[in-house]
Amino acid sequence: MTAMLRVSVGTLDLDDCLARFSKHTVDRVWRAGDRGFNNRVSPTSGFSILLSDSEDGTVVVQEAAAMLSRLANIVAELVQSGATAEIDFAVFVRPTTPLSIAFDAATLRSIEQIGLRMVVSSYPATDEDDSEESGE
Repeated sequence: MTAMLRVSVGTLDLDDCLARFSKHTVDRVWRAGDRGFNNRVSPTSGFSILLSDSEDGTVVVQEAAAMLSRLANIVAELVQSGATAEIDFAVFVRPTTPLSIAFDAATLRSIEQIGLRMVVSSYPATDEDDSEESGE
């Protein structure tokens, strides 16, 4: 499972927005007109930051909440200035995937106060996917 913060900057200057995150690793940057997922042209510019990646959903939620607390002021300022932002909890569905993922009230309040949209995505995965990624 992963937790990813995605910010679309709208009419804001992308480079100025990125400068605010200089202490944090930005995983991906895209500009309006770039071709992305499924070769679609992006209508907006933005960036993403990986907040957590773990097999344990509880760990992902806790690590994402901790990272969000460090980024809260910066992201909230961007959202108030016209950017849109979301946190995406991506679940890779395998036979061993937990049947549920719990979000505590404090984490949900924080997401709301920052102005984030919350997404939970699910992707089918198999053990074969894991072995291909590791080069086996």
